[in-house]
Amino acid sequence: MNETDLQLGDEVQNEYTGTEGTVTCISYHLTGCTRVAVRPSGHDPTEHYDDEFYYSSELQVIQSIHKRNVQNKPDGVQETDIELGNVVRDTVTGIEGIVGVITHEFFNCPRVGVFPSVGDDDEDEHSNDAEWFDLPRVEYVDDGVADEYSELSESDDEQSTGPMGDDRGAKPNSLRNDVPSL
Repeated sequence: MNETDLQLGDEVQNEYTGTEGTVTCISYHLTGCTRVAVRPSGHDPTEHYDDEFYYSSELQVIQSIHKRNVQNKPDGVQETDIELGNVVRDTVTGIEGIVGVITHEFFNCPRVGVFPSVGDDDEDEHSNDAEWFDLPRVEYVDDGVADEYSELSESDDEQSTGPMGDDRGAKPNSLRNDVPSL
């Protein structure tokens, strides 16, 4: 997982598009990438602007939330005992699967994207569509594949990991025997 120095509420600018806005969500993916949602700054406060997700390496802080006059600042990213790759169960629906994404949103509790098990007990197959749950709603079941992905280096290029949905079942190249490392 690629950590980021960005904080919820920071004013940032995308170095490629010039888009400026506020960090509203930080999302960590099992594939190793970190995606950051930015709500673009708008001139008309009556209009709604959708958040856009960017890689954290594309964003530069214009002004830290600690230097801005923001009422009710968030506490920042909350620590959690659930890790990417863990198997969890939703305590309300009973859905069980692998944690593929952990998001930290402005003023909300962390949420987890869980890819439910769909195969027989002997098979390790998971849905391509994540179910989203508030973190307090899930319980730890097993380590799952967390250890297999712990070898992802902090120096890995987060953009090389691609979106979460491209190849959910595959291990990163650094962990596969049939793909040479570059």
